[in-house]
Amino acid sequence: MSFGGIQALDGVSFSVSPGTIHGIIGPNGAGKTTLINCISGQFTPSGSIRYGDHELTRLRAHERIGLGIARTFQHINIYGELSVLDNVKIGGHHRLQSRWLHQCLYWGPFGCSREETRLHNEAMVLLETLDMEDVAELPAGELSYGQQKRLEIGRALLGQPSLLLLDEPMAGMSRQEKNNLSEWIRQISRELSVTILMIEHDMSVIQALTEQVVVLDFGRKIAEGTPREVVQDQRVRIAYLGEE
Repeated sequence: MSFGGIQALDGVSFSVSPGTIHGIIGPNGAGKTTLINCISGQFTPSGSIRYGDHELTRLRAHERIGLGIARTFQHINIYGELSVLDNVKIGGHHRLQSRWLHQCLYWGPFGCSREETRLHNEAMVLLETLDMEDVAELPAGELSYGQQKRLEIGRALLGQPSLLLLDEPMAGMSRQEKNNLSEWIRQISRELSVTILMIEHDMSVIQALTEQVVVLDFGRKIAEGTPREVVQDQRVRIAYLGEE
């Protein structure tokens, strides 16, 4: 993947096993977010991205969502003026089968379609899992930073993905918030059978949470293996940890 004269990704190749938590690390500008954007459909690389039996480069972003691929973004991307509940429900909109004239916002048992009622109930259950049911009706913009991060992941999960792409989900969090979110990510991967591909800068999070790690530098893969293996790799220590 190149932008003008800049080669953002160059021959990057790796596989992610179903049901695992796979990490992507590397210094700023290494191509990590570009890689996620290629998988989710924001960019189309000159190469192949296989998801099961599907060639993703032939599909548009919304078609990839229909295959079970969901993502969060490096910078929080929520609708601050909408309620927490409505933000979560947006994540399941593509699952509604009714024609749009038959769909409406939830305001009672007689004011919406059966599908919308089901989506509402699923969103409330998910908010309970997030320990956010008490703030369901608050504007999302009033949440703390950590809560907004959880909300964004929750919104992605309502789409019932089989692959969840997380772009720096721990950025800006305190150590305790990182510990809490790490435990929750591990829980949803296990209980919901969701495969997770995650960009993260905090090596302690990577070592505690992921099973395999890919290391990028200047758009190229320089190492791959378990967290323990990549931390001990001399190329990684030079490029990412700043050692001479």
